[in-house]
Amino acid sequence: MEQRELVELAIALTARGLREGSICVDLGVEVEALAESHPIDWPDAQEWLKVLQSDGVTRAGAVVIVDGFVYLQRFHHQEVSLAESLAHRAALPPLPFDADTLDEAAAWVFPTDASYNAQRNAALTTVAARTSVLTGGPGTGKTTAIAGLLALLWINAQASPSDTSAATKPTPRRLRIALAAPTAKAALRLEEAIHTQVAGIIERARQHAPNLVEVTQQVESVKASTLHRLLGSSASYRAPNFHRDRRVPYDVIIVDEASMMPLSLAAQLVAATADDTRLLIVGDPDQLVSVEAGAVLSDLVKGLATGQAGIPVTTLSKTHRFDSQIGDLAEAVKRGDAARAVDLLENPTGERITFLKTETDHPPAVLRRSLTQHAVRLHRAAADSEPARALEILNEHRLLCAHREGPAGVAAWNRQIERWLAEHTGQPLWEANYVGRPIMVTKNDHGLELYNGDTGVLFLDGDDVQAAFPADGDSPEPRIVSLSQLSAYETVHASTIHKAQGSQAQAVTVILPAEDSALLTRELIYTAMTRAQSQLNVVGTPGVFAAGVQRQVRRASGLAARLG
Repeated sequence: MEQRELVELAIALTARGLREGSICVDLGVEVEALAESHPIDWPDAQEWLKVLQSDGVTRAGAVVIVDGFVYLQRFHHQEVSLAESLAHRAALPPLPFDADTLDEAAAWVFPTDASYNAQRNAALTTVAARTSVLTGGPGTGKTTAIAGLLALLWINAQASPSDTSAATKPTPRRLRIALAAPTAKAALRLEEAIHTQVAGIIERARQHAPNLVEVTQQVESVKASTLHRLLGSSASYRAPNFHRDRRVPYDVIIVDEASMMPLSLAAQLVAATADDTRLLIVGDPDQLVSVEAGAVLSDLVKGLATGQAGIPVTTLSKTHRFDSQIGDLAEAVKRGDAARAVDLLENPTGERITFLKTETDHPPAVLRRSLTQHAVRLHRAAADSEPARALEILNEHRLLCAHREGPAGVAAWNRQIERWLAEHTGQPLWEANYVGRPIMVTKNDHGLELYNGDTGVLFLDGDDVQAAFPADGDSPEPRIVSLSQLSAYETVHASTIHKAQGSQAQAVTVILPAEDSALLTRELIYTAMTRAQSQLNVVGTPGVFAAGVQRQVRRASGLAARLG
């Protein structure tokens, strides 16, 4: 190939890698893949790199080559910026805190049960660090640790050498705290979960430290937002209001669901975080990664394990969400132990796991029966004008697919369930907005406080069809919204696994995609099954399941190496 063709091909491969989530490409790996798919005389990877290094696009900085990896300039800059920002923060001394006061408070801020020791230790570790990472799977108590940390930080803020009397009622210095997540739905879930945990902390304060009740109550005022809103940017306008020269005005920043955080946002966030701000990054590195380029949380965990001593990584491992059957299967999948995972799926020790094997495109009869029953119960509750009951039924079960389209995709399953529902009730679904239709909001609406991923049910309200959504924090009753107010929503008898990330349901049914699906990965299967609280149903074949467990998401990146 000519030099110009090699340069253009390298840039095209790098751009393709970005679309697939990689920050850069390894030309050595690419040459092997090209030789296998297109058996022609490809150049040696080292020779190819020499061609690139001598070309004008590299000399001009548009393409950057580091240790055999090829970057487009913007993404190389983001990776370097993030690594340098983290290294700078790691080199700073710890922020001041009153160790004796916090050790005493931690004894009652967290329940005395020994099972909360890990969360207590995680919070105390985070207090001492400017930057820290907290990881753990679903139900391991990450939110408990965050809520306890916030209470300890408020207590630390009001502590001073002059506070010598336990009878003194302190006036807390007001902390500026930001809770954030990559999506609005994840941010709202974090805020709600924190407020739920704080109720217990306040009650324990009344029992053990009455003079600190008012202090711990301050945590109830903490609000959450998306990372884009925190930084003052948007998906359409990338330049943030806050950056290295204009820092975000908070004392504490906590980012949840960080596995979904792309490199671009992570670089902006850390650059815009002031030196005296505590930054806590929280998530599960084994879940699905960002739809944009980067696998930042995973890279942080790998790199910081051997790198920056000033940035502690704490992992919570004991799950409280589901029993050992689902937990053991999830652990086998996370380790990539396909043989063990298939054995646990085919030979469960109890009734929490069901494997519905199918070698054809026709769903097993038992699946048709269970999905139809769920849709019928939802329809009846909605037709009886019982929105609260309808929402309860909706959250009892989730049908999860890898793809939106195709025979095993969300669109096909939504249509199929609607056909089964019509056959069972004898009432053809002529109207798109039929009673009992489960819906998912697909666009953020800050005026209605409904966000992409929120789910609800259409129900009969007198002679009108209205939408019901779960109650907010101010009222136990469902929120009722007129259909004319909803701008963007879709049917959600089934949803994608990506959309379900961060949510949970009593029972979950996972439809495995075809074996050749690019989405069939260990992370996809792990994320799907850990949405289930008490019952997991998997539809597919042992071969497809094993293939998915063995196939891990690989995103080329130099971040972990830079941190290490």
